[in-house]
Amino acid sequence: MEVLQISFDGLEDKDKNIFLLIACFFKGSGHKDFLPSILEKIDLPRISVGNLSDNDKDYVTSILKKCSFNPIIGIRNLGDKSLLSIKDNKIWVHDLLEEMGWKILEKKSLTEKLGREIKLWNVSNVSYVLKNCTHLPKLRSVRLFGCINLTEIFNDFTLVPNLEVLDLGHCRKLSKIDPSIQFLGKLIHLDLRGCISLENLPPSLRGMVSLKILYLGGCHTLRDLPKDIVCLKSLELLNIQDTAITHVPIAILKNLRELFFDRSSRFHEWHHPGSFAALDYKRLSRRRSI
Repeated sequence: MEVLQISFDGLEDKDKNIFLLIACFFKGSGHKDFLPSILEKIDLPRISVGNLSDNDKDYVTSILKKCSFNPIIGIRNLGDKSLLSIKDNKIWVHDLLEEMGWKILEKKSLTEKLGREIKLWNVSNVSYVLKNCTHLPKLRSVRLFGCINLTEIFNDFTLVPNLEVLDLGHCRKLSKIDPSIQFLGKLIHLDLRGCISLENLPPSLRGMVSLKILYLGGCHTLRDLPKDIVCLKSLELLNIQDTAITHVPIAILKNLRELFFDRSSRFHEWHHPGSFAALDYKRLSRRRSI
């Protein structure tokens, strides 16, 4: 283990971070009890949440790019140090290296200041942090995409006033969003696509003045948009594909740049192109997915 630690210690910080991500979240060992994870980006108060057990090289590379890393160079450097291997386009990490990564992360989680650098891979630690409202006023991004057993999220969004990204896509059992979400004045991106149990949005979204992107596609039982959605002057993209929504207020169309709706929607029949100001009519899409 000491030899492995020496190889790790010899890495640059950016490559250390890439190794820790891969070793703990993209192990590629076929481990069946992979736990949902929370990761806060290094040196940035952002958290990504989700089950990231897929070790496909292209998938891992795409995720690392989204986290502002240079995965191509980083993965090559780790391979040169024998800290990972690639076979059949899959990334593999030895069990001893995984164990080392866990210990390093556990030590960091206990010693680093919350809100700057913290990675939690143990589900009990994750639960403690969320239940006791510990890295929350500084929380900028929460990604729970594909957590199919998630039934609820924050019951008081005022605890996360600086949240900018909330990704709840394909959380199939999520049935409600607490009305306090309207107080997220810094939220830019809200993704609820594929939340098939979600029948209603909060009655008001008025306070979400920074919201630019709203994905609702695939919310089959969702029938109505909040009436005060017209107050969201920053909204640029709205996706209502494969929902039961049949009406979009004309006033909101003046600010939108992209609108996605289902092919079966009669939207295009009762909205004339002249209703759109900022929205180029050619960019209206009736594709089924985005």
